[in-house]
Amino acid sequence: HPAMQDPGTLAAIQPDPAEHLSDAARPPLWRQQLRLLRPLLLAVPLLMLVAVLGLETLSLTQAMVEAESRWAKGVKDAVQYLDQYSHTCDPVLRGRFSRAMVAPLASIEGRTLLRQTPPDFERAAVALQRAGGSPVNQELRLLILAHGRHLPMMARLDQIWSEAGGLLQEID
Repeated sequence: HPAMQDPGTLAAIQPDPAEHLSDAARPPLWRQQLRLLRPLLLAVPLLMLVAVLGLETLSLTQAMVEAESRWAKGVKDAVQYLDQYSHTCDPVLRGRFSRAMVAPLASIEGRTLLRQTPPDFERAAVALQRAGGSPVNQELRLLILAHGRHLPMMARLDQIWSEAGGLLQEID
């Protein structure tokens, strides 16, 4: 018989076993609906977690960029005041230089405290606040600064910050 040779046709001929089950043997409707909704019940909390982590990462990145900006502005201003002071020997310019160096030196101090074993999180937090750091995500920022330098992509950045910090301390 030709219909028996084609497996697709054979499946169409065979009756569905669930059609022969009595209403008592079928799973309840709520269980069937739960089976359909289970992937959504798992996906929604997972997507919410990804969204929260993304927002935290964005906020942390913004705080890190702000800190780097304050550091760079402080260094730039300090170099300008020091150059002007070298030409005029005006004590006002020396004072401006010292004030401009507060944020970069406090940042260096905070990073140094975080490199210790074990890291001194409390004193580092105070130093980073003195550098103008935002209290938003302070704990997460401290953890990343303390432990992130071991990541390959952060190791080079940490090395550059350390070298620049050493040079700034020599200037002061």
